[in-house]
Amino acid sequence: MTAAYTDMVPLRSSTEWPEYPAEYPLQVVYGRVTLRPQPYDSSGVFWLIAGHPIQGIDSVTVDGQEIDGYALQNGVDKLGLPVAVLELANPVDDRSKITVSVRGKQHPDTGELLNRPDLILYDWLVNVCGMDYAVSDFDDLRAWSQSTSIICGGVVDTVESIQRATDRIAAGMGLAWGANVEGVAIPWPPESVSAGQVELGYINTPRLTAQCESTGIVTALNYSYAHDWAEGKPGRAMVLESESIERYGRRDGQVSAGWIQSTAAAEAHASRWLAWYGSAVWAVECDTSETVSPGESVSISHPYSPIDAAIVTEVTGGELGSTAKALASDGLAGAISIVSRSSGVSLESQGQSNYVYADGKLTYTVTDASGNPISRASVTLDGATTRLTDNQGKVQFTVGRGSHELVIDAAGYMTQTVTVTL
Repeated sequence: MTAAYTDMVPLRSSTEWPEYPAEYPLQVVYGRVTLRPQPYDSSGVFWLIAGHPIQGIDSVTVDGQEIDGYALQNGVDKLGLPVAVLELANPVDDRSKITVSVRGKQHPDTGELLNRPDLILYDWLVNVCGMDYAVSDFDDLRAWSQSTSIICGGVVDTVESIQRATDRIAAGMGLAWGANVEGVAIPWPPESVSAGQVELGYINTPRLTAQCESTGIVTALNYSYAHDWAEGKPGRAMVLESESIERYGRRDGQVSAGWIQSTAAAEAHASRWLAWYGSAVWAVECDTSETVSPGESVSISHPYSPIDAAIVTEVTGGELGSTAKALASDGLAGAISIVSRSSGVSLESQGQSNYVYADGKLTYTVTDASGNPISRASVTLDGATTRLTDNQGKVQFTVGRGSHELVIDAAGYMTQTVTVTL
């Protein structure tokens, strides 16, 4: 039987086991994320990562220190159902002390990590929730995901309706979705609205009204992404401004896209969002005899419309066949610029504690604003020698005493220059 959107998400619960140390839903994990596992039993050795097998574990920390004594057990639980369990060499008494960086669900046939919007939504709706979709339904979303190289990841650990849970997942990846949306989900806002195959004219659309909405204009956007599931807060953020701030003044807005992991994709989505809402948006409502679907672009050649194209957002039954609502930005937001990043290599945490000098060797540790080490950061010494940090955020140079300049460049962070005196 096919599930309904109003049905509850079918996450299993630890209470199904004959004995359980705590009550919690068995979460679903996609892409590369860092999380805190749940106790699988009372031993402190076994910790549940997900209610399904995962592709692997990248690292484990206990009390903030990375450890080597662990193993991944992709197996079955006490009821014979699949789970992913972390096994520690030494017991830990409190889950708040443990963080695990994992690679989540994988394709059942190819083993591919499910870290793209099309892969995630198909698996979520079909394999987890039991909805009736075909792989081909996601062709448009797949083409867009592959063309943009967007990387996503996240955790579902709340029992709520399928509709509400999918709303959260889609919004977290910068998408709009719905039961009748063309292609299941579309990037939102769109990069542009082009002419569609359906044209709305006076003959097939006798009633049409258009209104320019300026109350929702945003000219300064606080955008967060790459959610840290272990800490329960955004991992990265940026502030963008549109050129239209000179015309409308500063109007602040906020968007959270916690499932987007790649900085390039986050910047593209944030810029697209501000380009759309950084100026007025035209809202068109009409009765038409044409068949249109949410997410579809339509051409408009109508004496009552000031715009020639829009994207359909809502369709209901009407006297002629359909009553449709469509939107289009006026495109006057102007240039979009990133003015700051609130998370990055932190000068506040780059001090004496971040480097050690002994026997002619400088060992420097690159950390983020919370003091967490950043691996594979590029560190250039005195404009000459460049090396990458290891998985503990450390890099080493052979140098003499005196003042030295370090230029630190990490993906997704602002470039920082630090002077150390040895």
